[in-house]
Amino acid sequence: MAGLESTALALPGALLSLLIYECTAGIRDGLLFGYIDTTVHTTLRDDTTREERAQETRFVVLDVHTFHTRWYNALGVLDPALLDPVLADMRARHPGCQLIGYFRGRPGAATPSLREQQVWTSLARHVGTMPVFLLLQHDNRDQAHTWMQACYWQHHEQDTPSRIPITLPNLVNSTGQARVPAMVHPDVGEGAIDMAVPVAAAQRMCTETLTEIARLVD
Repeated sequence: MAGLESTALALPGALLSLLIYECTAGIRDGLLFGYIDTTVHTTLRDDTTREERAQETRFVVLDVHTFHTRWYNALGVLDPALLDPVLADMRARHPGCQLIGYFRGRPGAATPSLREQQVWTSLARHVGTMPVFLLLQHDNRDQAHTWMQACYWQHHEQDTPSRIPITLPNLVNSTGQARVPAMVHPDVGEGAIDMAVPVAAAQRMCTETLTEIARLVD
């Protein structure tokens, strides 16, 4: 029985646009929350009695959190006093969701830096799972139009990060059916697709950004 495995990040287009806007406005990093969707497909070929199994793992983003203050030091060591309340608040607002990723937006190379890898590793140690790392990158010439996205994942802390694809599950295919996975946590609700949570998160982040700007101006 042969086994294949594929891993991807499912990120709603509304949240991706918001993350790019936030990074353009100067907020450089934050956390991704959602759930992990794992599906195993078993195929029995006509010309053999051997089963072929393929496992699909998708990190499905339902909400994001950005920090207006630095939540780690120059060495990439986390500040639990800032991180833990965010994790507790997200669990209270979205039962069943978990921390699934860390994102950062910046100019420069489209690969994780040493500090970013240290923050990523420290975050994994803190929460006990290995989240993905979403890098939003531009080439410093026209950041409003040249943002590119890359997502990295590794099985364990010692593994070399591998790049995984990014899908936009809020889009529909030619038959009108929502692309898999559905944007509803399996333990929370049902439905082919639900954009209420990502849209609400986008609205909330815009409000928080405007409030912070007003505070700084005053």
